[in-house]
Amino acid sequence: MIAIIKHRYCSYISIKIVKLVKQLVIEHATRKISFSTDELKPWTKEDETLMKAYISLHDKELSLKAQSKELLSLSADLNKQTEKVRLKLIALKEMIAAISKLADGFIVINPNRQHKANEISNEAEKLSAHIRGDYHSILSELELTAKTCSEKNEAFINDTENNELWDAYSDIKHSHFHNYEINAIDIVSFDNDDDTFRGFSRVSRDHNKGIIDYANESIDNYSKLILETEMQYALWEEFLKRLSLIRMVTATETGEISASSN
Repeated sequence: MIAIIKHRYCSYISIKIVKLVKQLVIEHATRKISFSTDELKPWTKEDETLMKAYISLHDKELSLKAQSKELLSLSADLNKQTEKVRLKLIALKEMIAAISKLADGFIVINPNRQHKANEISNEAEKLSAHIRGDYHSILSELELTAKTCSEKNEAFINDTENNELWDAYSDIKHSHFHNYEINAIDIVSFDNDDDTFRGFSRVSRDHNKGIIDYANESIDNYSKLILETEMQYALWEEFLKRLSLIRMVTATETGEISASSN
């Protein structure tokens, strides 16, 4: 900067005012922060406040990165477990279809109907034990994974959409800009670093959105499995009603219950 002042021995004299610039570099875990400061100026309260807000934004990006990594792992695990359980469900579906077909062969006038009824009952007991035991167990484990994934996804969405830190930072930066003459941080070089960081944040937001979409797909896949399971459970309940009638018919014939019983 050049200042023109009047001197007693000459008309005008030019004096060059030197600005001592220092490059400040902060190795943050998110990215390297770099901008200039004027060493001839003491750090002001606005400089401190601006830096604190700027660092907070970088801290948030680091936190979101850790959350996204965890959510991605949970979503992949949920998908993997869901597909394993789906294979179990396919097998269960085939077993229900097979025992239903076996029951279709029960004919009241068949002389071997008692033997047939016993065969159906035995198979039904085995399948009931499988549904209440093995299948229910792996479904319960999957439910816990799905619940955790859903909770983490909801929290991640809330955190990515929360702009309170950015809003506060913008207000602080605006005030700092209007008082740039007394502040030590060089607003031009700081703006350059700010632009780089905003570009970094945009890329991160796109990446986070992709992970959220993947998590939603994993949760939807799980929900679809639950609906498919409920359909098979409904078919099983209908079969048990048929089995009850078959048992009633054979029990009446063997005298276990009266033919006139309600």
